Amino acid sequence: MSRPQGAPAKRSGANSRRLFFALWPDDRLRGQVMRTVRPIAALAPGRLRQPQQWHVTLVFLGAVPATRLPVVHEAAAAVWVEPFELTLDTVEYWGRAGVLCLTAQHTPPALERLVTALRGELGQRSFVMEQRAYRPHLTLARRVRPPPEFPVPDPLRWPVSEFVLVESTTGTQGSIYTVLADWKLMGGQALA
Repeated sequence: MSRPQGAPAKRSGANSRRLFFALWPDDRLRGQVMRTVRPIAALAPGRLRQPQQWHVTLVFLGAVPATRLPVVHEAAAAVWVEPFELTLDTVEYWGRAGVLCLTAQHTPPALERLVTALRGELGQRSFVMEQRAYRPHLTLARRVRPPPEFPVPDPLRWPVSEFVLVESTTGTQGSIYTVLADWKLMGGQALA
C-alpha cells in the first residue's frame, strides 16, 4: 500500500486527532485514476488533489480525543464485511462545494454494509457521526469551474479487500492525509 509522505504543519488540537475511515487505492488503481483524470482535469481548471491523497471516505469522525484512538481501533476490528468491487464510472461536478468527483452509479451492497457496520460499531462506543445517505466518491479537484459537460470516463473497477483509518492534518498546501491502520475485510485484524 502506498502511504502519503510529508510532515503535517498542524493537527486538529494538542489532545485530538481529526480522523476518518476510507478506502485507500493502491498504486495500480491510482495510475488508472490518473489516466482517466487527465482529459477531464484539462477541461475543468481547479486545484487537482495529489494522487497520493485520493481516497473514498467511508465514515468521517472529525476531532477525536487521542485517548479514544484505541476505541476507534476496537470498533474497526469488530467489522466483518466480505470483499467487494467498487466501480467508479461517473464524473460529477458538485457546484455548491466546487469539487470534481469520480463517483459510482451503483453502490455495492457490501460497501453499504461496511459503512453501516462502521457507523454501528462507532455508535455503540458513543461516537456521533453524520447519518445522511452514503454516496461513494473520490474527490479529484477542488475550486473547479465546470465545463459544459464532462467526457464519460472508462469504468474503474476497484477490488476492495481492506479499509483504513486516516488522520487529516493541515499543511501549507491544504489537508494532508496519513494512513494510521488497515483492516482486511472479513478479518477484522489491524495490519499496521
